[in-house]
This record gives sequence, C-alpha cells and structure tokens, in this order.
Amino acid sequence: MKKVLIISYHFSDKTAIGSIRINGLAKYLPLFGWEPVILTAKSAISSISEFRVIEIPNDELHVRWKKRFGLKSNESINEQFNLRDCKRKNTISDRLINIWGEIFAYPDIYLLWRLPAVKIADSLLGKEHFDAMISSSLPATCCLAAKDLKNKYDIPWIADFRDLWTQNHYYSYSRIRKFFERRLEVDTVASADALTTVSQPLATKLKRLHKNIRVYSILNGFDPLQKNTGIPLAEKFTITYTGALYKGRRDPEPLFEALEDLISEGLIDRKKISVEFYGRKEDWLEKDVVKHNLKDVVKILGHISRIQSIEKQRQSHLLLLLTWNDPQEKGVYTGKVFDYLAAQRPILSIGCQGGVVEDLLGETNAGVHCSDVLMIKKALINAYLEFKTKNTLSYNGIPSAIDMYSHIEMAHKFSNILNDLAAKGRMCRH
Repeated sequence: MKKVLIISYHFSDKTAIGSIRINGLAKYLPLFGWEPVILTAKSAISSISEFRVIEIPNDELHVRWKKRFGLKSNESINEQFNLRDCKRKNTISDRLINIWGEIFAYPDIYLLWRLPAVKIADSLLGKEHFDAMISSSLPATCCLAAKDLKNKYDIPWIADFRDLWTQNHYYSYSRIRKFFERRLEVDTVASADALTTVSQPLATKLKRLHKNIRVYSILNGFDPLQKNTGIPLAEKFTITYTGALYKGRRDPEPLFEALEDLISEGLIDRKKISVEFYGRKEDWLEKDVVKHNLKDVVKILGHISRIQSIEKQRQSHLLLLLTWNDPQEKGVYTGKVFDYLAAQRPILSIGCQGGVVEDLLGETNAGVHCSDVLMIKKALINAYLEFKTKNTLSYNGIPSAIDMYSHIEMAHKFSNILNDLAAKGRMCRH
C-alpha cells in the first residue's frame, strides 16, 4: 500500500464543504492502493475519525484580532453588531473587514497555521516514507505549506483547488493586492507536479495561468453508502431546500412567483403543497414569503443536523437547488447537487441558463434546470399533476450516469494521477 500525505485545513470540521471532498477521497483511496494520512487544523467540533488524522492547533489571525479589541471570537463582526440580516452589500463593517484582510490576511486568515503544519509534517516525513502529497485549497495556506515540503523532500505533489485562488471571481481585494498575490500563486504552484480542480471550466482557467503544469478536472461527489434505499414520501407535495441562502444570488423568489401564479390560477391546491427551508433563518426570506402570499405554504424551519437534512431530502417529492445567479458561476457545481443525487429524488434547479449543473442534470436525468419563472411554472405543474394522479412522484435518474459522480469515481481518478507521479518519482530517483 502506497502512502499519501493530504494537507487539508478543514478536514476535521465535518460541516465544511471542503471536508466532504477530502473525507470521500480518504475513505476510498485505499480501494486503489493508497493509504491516506491527513494533516489538518484542530477543530472545536472535531470527532473521532476512521482515518489516520494529525490535528494541529491554530491561532487564527482574525481570532487574535477580535480578542485584542474585546470581541467574541466565535461570532462574526456583523453578528456582534446586529448586522447579520442587513440586505445591503458593502456596509461600513464589510468595507472595514475587507481593508483589514487586504493588509494583514496575506494570503488568508489561516497564515499562522503554516509554520506549525510544516514543522509537524517535517517530523512525519523524516520518520516515514510517503509516495506522494495532496494539498487541498482554499485556504491558500495549505498550498504554501505543501510547497515548503515539496522543496525540502521533492515528494510528488498534487495541488487540489476546490476553489480557485486569485482567479476566483469573488476575489474581493484590490488590484494591487491581486497583482502581488497572483505572483505568489504562480511562484507557489510552480513547484507542483499536477493541479486538480472541481470542473472543466475551472480547469481551463487554471491552465491559462499555470501553462507548464498538467491540470485535471476531478469533480466532487457523493458517498455511495449514503444513497437513498427508499423511504416513504411526505403526505403533501413537498419541495425541500437545505442549506444557506443569499439574497439576490442564491434566491428562491422566482419559485415564489411561480407558486403564487399557479395557486391563484387554481392549478395547484395550496392545502396540498409544502415548501420547506432548512437552514439559517433570514428576515428577507420571511418578507418575500409574505409578499407572495405564501405564508401557509412556505415553512422556514431553521438549522438541522446533516443527518436530519439527508432524511428530509429523502422524504421530499422535489429537491430545490438554487445556483448562484451569476454567469461567472457556470463552471461551479454547488456541493448540494451531489447530496441531492444521493437522495435520489427529482431535482428542481433554478439559476442562470447553461453551465455545469444544467449539463449534469441532463446527463443523469436527475431533474430539470429552470432559468425563468415560466420554466419553473411548467416544471412545477408537471410534477404536481403526476403527484395528484399517482399520489407520488417518480424518480427517473440514470443509475450508471449518477454513479460517475460518486466518491469512488473521484478517488479512482486521483489514484491514477498519484500512480503516474509516484512512478515518475521512482524513475527519477533511480
């Protein structure tokens, strides 16, 4: 069994999206001859892991500064000043936080973790043989730590980017900061043997910046052990959304408009439909529900555990997927789509026309993507009529196509690259 060191800051935090990708990778790499050892930051909600995990405490930069000014370390600035539900973007608070980050958080707020991580990894690599290394970014600090180890041990290195670094279209700092940070990215990544990211459009962007390094697209996925084996559906026609919402970006108002029209036209009986949101409660969401006369239809039920979330997905007739309302997001898969594939219930996706999510739904037949209110109305009425006729809603996903998005497939693709790099590394040593 060959051994791979995986550097992933958020691995122990099971609520972090990046943790799901790396947990899946660690779980299924042994099927392909690779034993993972994970180097990660210690989490306040850390739990016992089935993998070999080395946790390194971290004094996060923003926590240190909050303590300096007498603020609570476990709450955001906006929460402590009652600005969490403010609709307006770029408030004074937001601008001040961004200025602070521009000056001090270079390349990110986790920069203090780099030295202790490298120190522990240095000791580990000095005692044990590792055939390869994977860094998982963001945060970019993981990439910098991996570069330090690569330079000392010349270990084959895959730099995995779940989110792009300076090419991220939500990069929020100034052009001056971006100029210097892009130079840092190019210099850092130049030491890597291969780059991976989560979609082909993002791989294309990476290749433009890092021309002399091989770049691979390896999608996120779902754990095949979490596939829905079939449980009773809710009595009412139920549409469920689990996770975070963002006004104007990941926004359900087009769905509300469609429902208001269909109910007023008598095409849907409001007593037989329930739209359920599980996640942080938002004032603007409640106001939108009232605005569209849906208070008895839409339920805002607050945060629930991941296990409960999976159960609610499986009981639903339709799963609501809200993609970012931004053309630049066409190359991004939301992590939720893979949870929904495992739930094996029809997906109603709403967002910009085109993009990788729409392609996925077309390939798997796992649902429909709608880019305007008329399309949403058509999808809703078709689903509701089937429910009304059959008292259920059939799922028509293509199993063979859906299995291509599992963690096993993801681990297989990583193992192919690892095998190639490890073989070349042995040839170079001989």
